[in-house]
Amino acid sequence: RHALDQMNLLKCCVWETLRMFPPLVLLLRTVLEDLPVGDVVIPAGHVVAVSPKISQRDECWGDPDVFRPERFISEEDDEPSQKHLPESMYIPFGNGRRRCIGEHFGLLQIMTVLSTLLRNYKFTMEDEIPEHHLNEQLVAGPDREVTFTYERITA
Repeated sequence: RHALDQMNLLKCCVWETLRMFPPLVLLLRTVLEDLPVGDVVIPAGHVVAVSPKISQRDECWGDPDVFRPERFISEEDDEPSQKHLPESMYIPFGNGRRRCIGEHFGLLQIMTVLSTLLRNYKFTMEDEIPEHHLNEQLVAGPDREVTFTYERITA
């Protein structure tokens, strides 16, 4: 097994961070043909929007505002998984045929960088943790500069 495949806690922490703080707050799609949704029909040509920021904080998550990486551990085999989650509720990379093709590469990059940094450095926040904020392009990030110090861990 690849070393990153064995980092179950790290993978779950990354998934939980993306659940609580998705980088994109709106996913827009044009309806191609009339789409019945409950008692309403969305006409073809209309644009619909879904928000990972809202759906990923739904009560179906149980304590949705609490950081709990273990929610991504499958009870079946005690491995990281998203298969046991409510359908289409975890969508930081979109869903279906328009799901981001860079998802796996992005997760690989995040986990590689984090595992390297956390293994080699000790980090200390200098200020309070900043609030989550949307910029003009509707991409989420901190509302101000994040200041921290780091020191190399020596063996």
